[in-house]
Amino acid sequence: MSAEEDKPNINRIHAILYVIPVPFLAIAVVGISSTYDFYVVLRYVVFFVCLAVLLIGWIPKDMRSKEPAGIIIANVLIAVTFNPFVPLYLFRGAWVVIDLVAFIYFIFRFYIKRKDAYSENNLKGYLPAGMYAIMCIIFILFALNNV
Repeated sequence: MSAEEDKPNINRIHAILYVIPVPFLAIAVVGISSTYDFYVVLRYVVFFVCLAVLLIGWIPKDMRSKEPAGIIIANVLIAVTFNPFVPLYLFRGAWVVIDLVAFIYFIFRFYIKRKDAYSENNLKGYLPAGMYAIMCIIFILFALNNV
């Protein structure tokens, strides 16, 4: 095994992190859940995902994936907007737009990082994506049953 194969694939870690808030943001955009507790959980999930992505930027340089400055700024802005410790209070319509923009951003970043993490000849990349799609469907169906 080469030293290159021993290193964790940072793009794969980023892809996993970027996909975590997607079902929460989808529920927020569609408006399936209107409980305040759900939106508090949403704030924590989005905030800590952005924080984790930013902290991964400080790992040793030989393992780091180079993120453009615009992506770092976008993660900081999303983290500040969804900050659960000093919450930003806006009206419902503004939050729907913010949730939709964040949803699109996380889907886009997941797609880019998944594409970088798995080569075209490696089918293992499709298994986590397929399992995640099934998890999202189950999660949304569960949320619909509890409304």
